[in-house]
Amino acid sequence: MVEINAPLSLKGYELHERIGAGGFGAVYRAYQSTVGREVAVKIILPRLANQPDFIRRFETEAQIVARLEHPHITPLYDYWRDSEGAYLIMRWLRGGNLHDALQKSAFDVRAAALLLDQMADALSLAHRNHVIHRDIKPANILLDEDGNAYLTDFGIAKDLNGAVNNTQADAIVGSLDYISPEQARSEAVTHRTDIYSLGVTFYEVLTGEHPFQNLSSVERLYKHINDPLPNITILDPAMTEQVNQVIQKATAKNPEHRYADVLAFAADFRQAIAVQSAPVNIIELLTQREQEILQLIVDGNSNKEIAQRLTVTLSTIKWYVNQIYAKLGVRSRVQAMVRARELNLLTKSTAAVSAVPVSTEDFQPENPYKGLRAFQPADNQDFFGREMVTAKLVKALDEGHEFKRFLAVVGPSGSGKSSIVKAGLIPALWRGDLPGSEKWFIIDLLPGAHPLDELEIALTRIAANQSGSLKEQLSRDKRGLIRAAQL
Repeated sequence: MVEINAPLSLKGYELHERIGAGGFGAVYRAYQSTVGREVAVKIILPRLANQPDFIRRFETEAQIVARLEHPHITPLYDYWRDSEGAYLIMRWLRGGNLHDALQKSAFDVRAAALLLDQMADALSLAHRNHVIHRDIKPANILLDEDGNAYLTDFGIAKDLNGAVNNTQADAIVGSLDYISPEQARSEAVTHRTDIYSLGVTFYEVLTGEHPFQNLSSVERLYKHINDPLPNITILDPAMTEQVNQVIQKATAKNPEHRYADVLAFAADFRQAIAVQSAPVNIIELLTQREQEILQLIVDGNSNKEIAQRLTVTLSTIKWYVNQIYAKLGVRSRVQAMVRARELNLLTKSTAAVSAVPVSTEDFQPENPYKGLRAFQPADNQDFFGREMVTAKLVKALDEGHEFKRFLAVVGPSGSGKSSIVKAGLIPALWRGDLPGSEKWFIIDLLPGAHPLDELEIALTRIAANQSGSLKEQLSRDKRGLIRAAQL
């Protein structure tokens, strides 16, 4: 385990307290001084980071997350590997994770619906990109200060574009407490695998308890294979039956009986909770003081500012805010503003209401029109029409002569050389179209004016046993500092 007794610097990141740990290593809160922001640094132990299989898996995780551009997927800022381990630099989210939040209480159905909408949007994007998470659970859903949810930890995700499975055959992948029946039986996974795990997670969001309580993880695994989730009984009777039907469909043992896509799951839940008993007038539940504080919240005032304005203690305001949240069925300031607006509880419109997160429909990826620039290996699913050329390239690498591994792709500028290599040949090698090629390491480099130096740098990055000292690089010649800076 990586132990840090005092803040230290790591390539411009000042590490502070440890916020998580496991068999892989640890996660730390850190400060990036160059841009003045807090980040989360995931450090992988060297005994894992220097294994060839892990090196391939580490690169895959980084590539998967980097290409999934979505407001509810935790962004990856940077990553690298050296002799001391592997490192992932991610967004720091101050709200902790869903697992910790559920230790305090279950979610109100409206707050749960918002969370489900956000996770469904995030998973829908992953599934459209042929990526299955395979480890959906409360600990892998992070929260910000406003209660918005973010999907994280694609470390064991299965990329259906690539042909190389990131785990050994017959290995059970995923947390046993939230595992799908097909994962438990080491069968093929699909996007409906994630829907099952999300359904189990969502059961816990609504009840505050795992559906299979007081059992060991192994006993829960057998429950996931054989037994349906118990019905939820603590909700409003007017919606209980409909909500249970939604949960049971999402967690059906046969994947074919589950929702066809995760957005349909979220939509059905929204429809289920719309069935209400006699409507309650929320304005009558809020006291005059609570209405006043709610208006000040919407106006953008902090708890401290509200306390000063009303000449009361900060702890009193916090108590009132918790009361307001409970009556509105929300868990954050932004959700309270949205709910107040829906129920027409505001006496005036304010700019603060516009702080609500934008719809994912308004979130535009950097390059939505593939083909305007060279295709990448991750674009393999959308790269077609060049199968015969790809097959010829693979065959050329297997010809019976001593230079068969040296292949030059030559053609006019703009003819698609980069695309055919990156989105055609490399995925073919990952699939093992050439015997043994699924175990190859792939590097990408520009030769520049010093091609051997660039080759050394690229090979060092994927070496299982990297040199632990920069002294040799720095003292070899006058370009030593340049080489060391690029490692």
